[in-house]
Amino acid sequence: MIKELENKEHQQENLLRSIINLFVYNNCDYFIYLDVKQNSYTMFSGSRSGTPLPPSECLDYSTEIVKYANDFVVPEDREHVIREMRLKRVIEQLEQYEKHVIYCGVEDPIRGYTRKKLEYRYYDRDEQMVLLSRTDLTDLYLEQQRQQKELQEALKTAEEANRAKSQFFSNMSHDIRTPMNAIVGFATLLEREASNKERVQEYTEKILNSSKLLLSLLNDVLDISQIESGKAVLNISMISILELVNELDTMIRPQAQARKQEFHVQIEPMAHRYFSGDKIRITQVLMNILNNAVKYTPDGRRIDFMVSSSIHWADDQGEICFVVKDTGIGIAPDFVKDLYEPFSRESNPVVDRIQGTGLGLSITKDLVELMGGVIQVDSEKGKGSTFTVRFRSQVSEESSISPRTEGREGQKAAAAGYLPLQGIRVLAAEDNELNAEILSELLRIAGAECEIVPNGQAAVRRFQELQPGGCDLILMDVCMPVMDGCEAACRIRQLDCEQAGTIPIIAMTANAFTEDVRKVLDAGMDAHLSKPVDVERLISTIRKYVYS
Repeated sequence: MIKELENKEHQQENLLRSIINLFVYNNCDYFIYLDVKQNSYTMFSGSRSGTPLPPSECLDYSTEIVKYANDFVVPEDREHVIREMRLKRVIEQLEQYEKHVIYCGVEDPIRGYTRKKLEYRYYDRDEQMVLLSRTDLTDLYLEQQRQQKELQEALKTAEEANRAKSQFFSNMSHDIRTPMNAIVGFATLLEREASNKERVQEYTEKILNSSKLLLSLLNDVLDISQIESGKAVLNISMISILELVNELDTMIRPQAQARKQEFHVQIEPMAHRYFSGDKIRITQVLMNILNNAVKYTPDGRRIDFMVSSSIHWADDQGEICFVVKDTGIGIAPDFVKDLYEPFSRESNPVVDRIQGTGLGLSITKDLVELMGGVIQVDSEKGKGSTFTVRFRSQVSEESSISPRTEGREGQKAAAAGYLPLQGIRVLAAEDNELNAEILSELLRIAGAECEIVPNGQAAVRRFQELQPGGCDLILMDVCMPVMDGCEAACRIRQLDCEQAGTIPIIAMTANAFTEDVRKVLDAGMDAHLSKPVDVERLISTIRKYVYS
C-alpha cells in the first residue's frame, strides 16, 4: 500500500516537473492532463495564458471540446477542430506518430483573432495519459500573412508587368509595321513609276512622312525606357522664357497655318526673364502638347498658348505656368483616367484616322514629374481640351549662358531660314559608307564642299593638313573605330593652330539621350544632331555656327 502511494506521488512529481518544463520552454497558454480512459482532464494555466480558457477541471472531455469549439473557434476551423480533437482521432494519431498537432483560429474577447497551436503527446502510453498544450502563434501567423500578402502583391505586379510587356511588344509590332509597310510599299511604287514626276514627288513625300513617324515612335520608346530605368538625366541651365516661347512658336505656327488654324500666343508680364530647367526636356513636353492640339483640332479652329509666372521673393523661387487650350475634339470623361498610359488612344473614328502611337502624353507626364512639375487636363468632349503644366524653379534676371554661346545666340536672325551652303567647306568624320554617301550628297546639293574621313584619328590629321583656314566646320560621328568622335574633338581643341579653339564641331550620332548630348559638349563640340538627321535642321545648324 505504501509502495503504491509512493509511486503515485512520484508520478505526480514527474507530471508537475514535465508541465513546468513545458511552460518554461514552450511559452504555452495552458496544459491539459488528459485521462483518456476516464474521458476527463485537469488544466494547468500560467499568468500569461491568454483567453479564452477551458474549465480547469472537466469530467466529460468529449462534450467540452464541442462546446469550446462552438463558443470560441472561428467558423472556418470549427468542424476541423472538433474532428481532430476527438479522443479516437487523437489516439489514432499518437499510435502512428509521436505527436498530434492542430492549428486553428480562436476569437479572443480581448485581442480579437488569434492563432493557436494544439499539440497532443503521450505522457503515459500504458495508462493512456496524454498531455495537451496550447501555444499562441498569433504574432508569427500575422507576420507570415504579411509576407504572404507581399509575395502575392509582388506576383500580381510581376504578372501585370508581363502582361504590360506583352501588350507593349504587340503594340510596338503593329506601330512599327504600319510606317514600315508604307515605306516599303511606296519605295516599290517609286521604282516602278520612276519616270512619272508627279508620282515620284507624291511617293517620296509619303515615304518621308512614314519615316518621320517611325523615328518618332523609336524616340518615344527610348525615352520611356530611359525614364522607367531611372537613367534619365536632367541638364539644368537658365532658360530664357521669351526665347523658349519664340522657338516653340516657330515650330508650331507653320503646322497650324497649314490647317488654317488660329494660333495665339499670350505671354503675361513677368518679373523675371529666366528660369532654371532642362530646356530640351521642357521643349519636348510642350511640343508634345502643342502637336496634339494641332492634330486633334479641326481645320479653321483656335489654339491658345499662354505663359505666366509668379515669384516668391524670399527664396528666388518662381512658378512657371504653361497653358495649351484648344477647341478640338476633346476627351471622353471615361478615357481621362487612361490618358497617360503608354499606347493608350481613345477609340473613336476621328482619333483612329489620326496618326499617333499613344506614347506622347505618357512620356510628357513622366518628364514633367521627373522635373518636379505637375500636369493637369480639363477637357469636354466635342469642345476641346486645356493642358496646364507648372514648374517651380529658380528664377533670375540674368542668364548663365557662356559668352561664346551668347554671341551665337545673338546671331540667330542671321542664321534663320534654310539657305544653301554655297562656299562652306565641311570636314566630316563618318565610318559608315552608306551614311557618308548620303551626307556627302545632301551637302553637295546644298552647295557645300564636303570631304569625308573614316574615323576620328583621320579627322584630327586631316584638320591639321587643312590649316590654316582650309575648313569652315567639322561634322563628327561619335561611335567610330580607331578613335571615337569625342576623343577626336578633344585632340582638335588641344592642337596648337589658329582654328583649334574656334572651328565649329557638330556631333552627328545615333546616341540621342541627354547624357550623350552632355558628353559631346564636354568634349568640346558645339552642338549635337541626332541621326537620322533632318536635312533642314542640318543646314540651319551649319549656317548658324559658320556665320556666327
